[in-house]
Amino acid sequence: MGALCADSGDSKAVVVASDRMVTWANLIEFEHGVPKLTVAPPSAVVFGAGDALIANMLTERVVRAGTVHTVTDLANALSTQYAQMRQERAEADILMARGLNWAAFYGQHAQLQQPIVMMIDQALAQYNLGVELLAAGVDDSGAHLFTVHNPGGKVNRHDVINFAAIGSGTLHALQSMIGFEHTAKDDLKETVFRVYASKRRAEVAPGVGKDTDLLIVRAGQIDAVGDAVLKELEELYKEFLASIARNLGSKISKLDIKEEASEPAPAPKSATGARRRRTGAARAES
Repeated sequence: MGALCADSGDSKAVVVASDRMVTWANLIEFEHGVPKLTVAPPSAVVFGAGDALIANMLTERVVRAGTVHTVTDLANALSTQYAQMRQERAEADILMARGLNWAAFYGQHAQLQQPIVMMIDQALAQYNLGVELLAAGVDDSGAHLFTVHNPGGKVNRHDVINFAAIGSGTLHALQSMIGFEHTAKDDLKETVFRVYASKRRAEVAPGVGKDTDLLIVRAGQIDAVGDAVLKELEELYKEFLASIARNLGSKISKLDIKEEASEPAPAPKSATGARRRRTGAARAES
């Protein structure tokens, strides 16, 4: 996940957090020793959720090309590459297994049985690459957050909301940031804690790992938050949770809840008895 914030003076920054959980082919999940974040010079980062192999391959294609110069360019390039890779994989998984490619499939519609054409076309339309991407960075136009989702070809810009998340822990992380009432005007250090806390809250979701990488992205500069600060953040997070429990616990215990006597609800009528009464009434009328 990532969040925009204020830095020194009028400059802006982005705080980004990621776990190290690796998912492969929806079959295996494990904590890896290598960060999932990829640096895209001069001042942007990308990370993915979902199939780690596909996410890494997609990101590397864009970053290694060296043709993107702003975070907006990076997001657009990721989106284009996403759509292209989805087409490649859909062709390999669906069409080539039937001895076809894109040109042959669309060129032979008339010769193929229509139910088969419809089945294949639906499979192609629903093909999911199984990857989400988040790009964060700072350029001449300011700090930005983008996400790319299946089927690619378009980007979502989250600057107006000021934070974004991807993966199975998205709802938990977003709800946490909403609870903090975070905006891009908030202080950098405060944002670092909020992003860390939101990532920790997202760990209850399946597929979210416990290890945390935290980066601060500024114009022309990307800094990783070190182990010592991460340890401090962990202690602050524990203290934060404990203080909430203490404060709420004392107030909850003072709630003036009175039990008022009330008449018990009438027993429900038996359906069998109702049928018998209706039958008896019908006989009487006859």
